[in-house]
Formats: sequence, structure tokens, C-alpha cells
Amino acid sequence: MNGIQHDKAVRFRALHERPGVFVIPNPWDVASARLLAGRMAACLQGSLLVRFAPSAVADAFCATRLGTDYGGTLGTLPAGTDLGAIVERATPGV
Repeated sequence: MNGIQHDKAVRFRALHERPGVFVIPNPWDVASARLLAGRMAACLQGSLLVRFAPSAVADAFCATRLGTDYGGTLGTLPAGTDLGAIVERATPGV
């Protein structure tokens, strides 16, 4: 690596080492691109639920999928979740 390229690399790394900096995954890497797409989809789902779904459903989704280390594990709702409202929404009317 030449001197100029090395200086650029040092400055670039310093940008990502400051506290509070958002570091985006490398979208050119297949695994990182899938992770990024999944996170974006979850954010869109959460946004739609907050706007159009009952608050119990939106709250449960956001609490379990956004801002956590959600790894696809289902059935891990936080204590105090209004399960009755969620079941009522999921139950078809006859």
C-alpha cells in the first residue's frame, strides 16, 4: 500500500472508531447485504404496523424485532404484552 492510500485508510478507520458513529454493513458482501435488507424490511414492517395496526400488535413487533438482537426466534414476547388483542386480531371473524 502506498503512502497516500495508507493515509486514506487511517482517516477512514478513524471515522468509524468515534463513539456514536453509525457503521453500515458492506452492501457488496452478500451476507452483509442480506442483513441490511432484513433490517430495512423490519423497519418498514414496524412503520406500517405503527400506522395501521392496533397498538398492541405494533408494540409487540417493535419490542421484539427492532433495536434488539432478534435472530429469527419466534415466541419471545416481553412481559406485559397484550396477548388478547394480538390473538383477537389474528382470529378470523365468523
